[in-house]
Amino acid sequence: MGGDYNIGSSVRSTSHPIINGSNGGKDDTHLKKDISYISLSGQIAYMGSPHALILPYPAQGHVIPCMELAHCLVDRGFKVTFVNTEFNHNRVVTALSKNGDDMGQIHLVTIPDGLEPEEDRNDLGRLTESILNVMPGCLEELILNTSEKENDRITCLIADENMAWALEVAQKMGLRRAAFWPACAGLLAVLLNIPKLIEDGILEENG
Repeated sequence: MGGDYNIGSSVRSTSHPIINGSNGGKDDTHLKKDISYISLSGQIAYMGSPHALILPYPAQGHVIPCMELAHCLVDRGFKVTFVNTEFNHNRVVTALSKNGDDMGQIHLVTIPDGLEPEEDRNDLGRLTESILNVMPGCLEELILNTSEKENDRITCLIADENMAWALEVAQKMGLRRAAFWPACAGLLAVLLNIPKLIEDGILEENG
């Protein structure tokens, strides 16, 4: 089954040389060739260039860092399927066309967020609840449909940490998986250490 990684600015970054691009300055071309796709039956079904599916939380401060990650992976030989909600897709495409961005090996796809077009997506509580109810099944279907193509199989999934439920989908599908933190490393360090800060009396009910 798939391995687990967490990648971000500098905190909890994976030691995998393909994911973070660090290989002691050595050429990692031979490592890319070793990436294997594990099929649902657990057998090696594909060898070659890795194909990552990237899933950001549907907000500007999450989509942009994930898109930057996608370009970094493409520079290292990956093919990327980038998943947006249907609502955000047109805005992303419009922004990219205005900037003259060449998507190259980045393929943009959409899945629904479960809300009606007129509903307020600034209500993050409602949006997140709808995402949890609708997106897991849609993401699984997307992975299955994409992986039916012999030369287009997804080999790993990278999810915004705010979409951590997608890691369970990846595990179910037999994909390698990683969580990506789109904000600064300092914020992640604070969040991860809140229990310790409370235990040490640095934080209390009044802050």
